[in-house]
Amino acid sequence: MRPHIRTITQARDLTDLLILLGKRLVDGFILFILAQIFAQSAMAEGSSLVGKHLIFSAKYRVTKNQAVDEYLELGHYDFSESDAVELTYFHYDAGKNLSPIETTKRHGLMNAPYGRQCLPGPARIAQPEGQKHFTGRWKMEGEVLKIYIGTVVHEWRLQDPKSGLYRLTTPYYDKLSGSHVVGDTSYSDAVGFGYVGDVVVMPKRITRAHLSDSYISELYENNTGKPTANWKYLNTQFDLSKMRQDYNDEDEWGMNYPCAYENVRTGHRDVWCHYTLLLNYSPYTKAILYTNGGHDYNEDGCYNEPGHMFTLLGVLEGEKVRKFVFIEYSYQGNSTYPLLGVGRYYERSPETPSVTILQPKGGETIRAANSYRIEWRSRNVPAEWWVGKIVLYKGPRVIADIVPEGGHLPTSGSIEWKPPENIASGSDFKVVVILYTRLGDRSYMVGTGASVGLFSIVNPES
Repeated sequence: MRPHIRTITQARDLTDLLILLGKRLVDGFILFILAQIFAQSAMAEGSSLVGKHLIFSAKYRVTKNQAVDEYLELGHYDFSESDAVELTYFHYDAGKNLSPIETTKRHGLMNAPYGRQCLPGPARIAQPEGQKHFTGRWKMEGEVLKIYIGTVVHEWRLQDPKSGLYRLTTPYYDKLSGSHVVGDTSYSDAVGFGYVGDVVVMPKRITRAHLSDSYISELYENNTGKPTANWKYLNTQFDLSKMRQDYNDEDEWGMNYPCAYENVRTGHRDVWCHYTLLLNYSPYTKAILYTNGGHDYNEDGCYNEPGHMFTLLGVLEGEKVRKFVFIEYSYQGNSTYPLLGVGRYYERSPETPSVTILQPKGGETIRAANSYRIEWRSRNVPAEWWVGKIVLYKGPRVIADIVPEGGHLPTSGSIEWKPPENIASGSDFKVVVILYTRLGDRSYMVGTGASVGLFSIVNPES
C-alpha cells in the first residue's frame, strides 16, 4: 500500500504525482461547486430585492468636534435591477429636541376612579427634522446587503429569510477606508430593523380590519435623558384587541387601564394609563401610524402629560399589516433630552421563538439565605441562539445580574441561585431571561422571557 502523500515533494514517482494532482483537482472542483452554489444563493437573494423596498428604522450616535448627538431614521430603500437604490427617510435629531406637532385629535376620556372634570390633551406627533432623499448603489454579499450612498456604506444583514427581516449590523462607514469616521463625523452605537416589502406609499386608507389584534416587539430605548447612555433592550406587546374607537372616529382608537409606576416621592403605586392610536393622519403614506401613551402622573383623570410618542411604518402583506418598524422620539420639555427608541413589531404565531420561565413563575416566597433553582424552557428557538444574561427585577427596575452579560447558557436549562445578601425584602420580584444570537461578528439580544407573576424574597437581615 502506498503511503499517504500530502505535498508534491513527497511523491516518489509519476504514480504518486498523478494521485496527488488528481486529488487536488477533485478538491478544487468541489470548492468551485461550493463557491458557485454560494454565489447563486447570493444572486438569488439579491434578485429577490429587485422592485421591492427595505422598510426600516434605525438609530445611531454621531460625534462631531467632541459633541455627541443621536439620530433616528424611519424610511425605506427602493431597489432597482440596475443595482441603483433610492433612499427616503424621516430624520430625527435628538440634540435639537424639537417640540411635537399637536394634531386636531384629542385623547379619549379615562375611566380613572379618581377622575375629575378635565379636558384631555391633544394627540401629538413627533416632529422630524425633515425628510431626506438620496440615491446610490447596492449589492448582496452572501447574507450581507451593502448600500453605497456616496462614500458612506450602510450594511444590513439578513437575519430571517422567511419574514424578510434584516438588521443594521454595524455603524455607517467609509467605502474606501472602512473607518467609521467619515469626514468630520464619527458613527457608533448603531441599531436598526428592516423588513422587505412590496408597498410603501399606500393611497388607500388603513382601517382597523387591516391590523392584527396583537403584536410583540423588539425595542431598544434610551430614557435616561443623556446622549451617551447605553440603550436598554425590551420586549413589549402592542395589544389592539382592547382598544375602542374614541369619539366614534374610525381613525382614532384608545384604551386606558391601571398601571404601576415608581418614583422617589410616592414609591411604588398605581395610577391610570392611556394609549391612543391614530390612523391615516400622515400626508406621506397611510402606512404610517402614530401612537401616544403614558401615565396620568398628575392624577387629574385625563391624559395630558408629555408621555411617549411613537411613529410606526407598516409592512403590508396582502390586505394585512403584519409587521411594523418604528421609532420613538418623545419631547419632554425645552430643557430635557427626549425619550428615544427604535424597534419592530411583528405578529405572534405558533412558530414564533419564545422562552418561558418555569421557576420562579410567581407566588413563591424565597428566603435570601437559601439557594433556589431558576429554570426556563424555549420553543422554536434556532440552534444558534443562547441565553446570554439573566436579571432580577424589583418593580420596574433591574436590581441585580443573576447571570451577567456575556454568559452562554442553553436556551432550555436551569441554574442554582442565591439572592444577594444585602437584598431588601419585598413581594414584587421577577426573573427575566434574555436570548442572544450572533450576526457577523456581533451578538444581539433577540428575545426575553419573564416570570409569569411576581414572587417574594424574605431577608431577615434587611
